[in-house]
Order: sequence, then structure tokens, then C-alpha cells
Amino acid sequence: MSFYQGRAYSILHPTDFSEASEVAFAHALAIAIKNKADLTILHVTPSKDHEVDWQDFPSVRKSLERWGVIEPGTRKSEVESLTGIHVQKLVSVDQNPVDAIVGLTGVDSFDLLVMGTRGAGASSIFSKPSSSVTVAQRVQLPTLFVTEGTHSCVDLETGRASLSKILLAVDHEPKAQGAVSRVRTMLQNLGGGDSQVTLLHVGKEDNFPKLDLPSDANITWSRTARQGSAAPEITKQAEEMDAA
Repeated sequence: MSFYQGRAYSILHPTDFSEASEVAFAHALAIAIKNKADLTILHVTPSKDHEVDWQDFPSVRKSLERWGVIEPGTRKSEVESLTGIHVQKLVSVDQNPVDAIVGLTGVDSFDLLVMGTRGAGASSIFSKPSSSVTVAQRVQLPTLFVTEGTHSCVDLETGRASLSKILLAVDHEPKAQGAVSRVRTMLQNLGGGDSQVTLLHVGKEDNFPKLDLPSDANITWSRTARQGSAAPEITKQAEEMDAA
């Protein structure tokens, strides 16, 4: 069962030990806790001669202690039984991190990819695709991008998730009904209280796709239409909303 069909059972989080990766790690860990999932943390090094200090990996136990999930001083061997999550940390040697990540997804089965990415704002994913975007395109997995310097859905200090505002761009092709279901499942996987989902169609209002919207007490759906080119208008709407 994939992330978009139900729970996220297995999550892959590649890290380069940067600040962007640290924030992405918090999202991956929060989703793992919510779903009692397996979490694989992968670091790619260009050479065997380049030593990797395991202390550089994000600390799962310290994060769980800070979030109040486990008691301070909990042993490593006790974490899985107390939280229901299984964590493994891997190092891969490859000159090309993209190839290494794609290669691992070909060996192990993952439901979700959580990656940090650098960008100046909402437009960066369209105008300046990063290595993270390239990975997502090649592995064909549901992917959560956590952009450096933008609004975080998970509080690093408390682990509390908050997806209060979501923007979903919709059109007739590809059909948008599946995306609606996937957003609903994403909110269930990450949790975090009440959410406002704005459906955006770039085009005429009378050509808005017909959608069957779920009825959930904690999710409110609204519609809006804009005229213009898709990517710039989606970016403008996201910036105006300060969407997640």
C-alpha cells in the first residue's frame, strides 16, 4: 500500500547534513511517528577516502526526547518498541548523489521520499529545478520537498505538525480527482489539526474541473480561478496565501 493509498510504511530521507536537510529530517521523523513507519536516513559520500562521522547524522533519540515522545536517557535498543518506528542510517559511496538515491529505491521499497531543497521561494521548484526535483522525477515516488528558508510544517522544537493552508492546483488533464484524494491522505498521514485547502484552476472560472470533495470535519475546501500562465499564477497564489 502506497503513501497516497493509506499509511506511509517506509520513508526514505536523503541528507547532506545541511540546515535544509535538518528541517526535512524533522518532517520525515514526524511522519514516521504518525504512521509507525520504517525510516531510512541516507548520506552519499563521493569517495571511500571521505570519512563520514556517524555523529553528523541527525539524532533520532535527541529529537524524540525533545518532542516528549520518549523519556530522556532512553536506550537506542528501546526506541523501536516505545515508538513503533524502525530507523536505519546508511552511507553510500557515489560521485553522483542522484544516482545513489535512485539506486537505493530500486533495491528497497519505499512509500515516501522526504528531501530538503534549496530555493529562494515558491517559484524555485518551477524555475530552478534542484537535484531533489531530479531525484523525484526519476524515482517516481510521492515526494515531500522541504525548501530551506520557507514555512515549515513541523516545529523542530516540539515535533508538532501544522498544515493549516494547502494550495492544490487543478486542471482537466491530468485529472484532479486523484490529487484531491492524495492531499486528504497526506493530511491524515502528517496530522496537525484543521486545514484549509484551496483548489486553484488557472483558466476560466466556468471551466473549473468538477470534483467530488471529501467531507472531513478538520478539512475545509475552497475554489479560486486565475488567468495567465500556470507556473507564475500558482506561485503568486502560494505567496499570497503563504501556503504550506
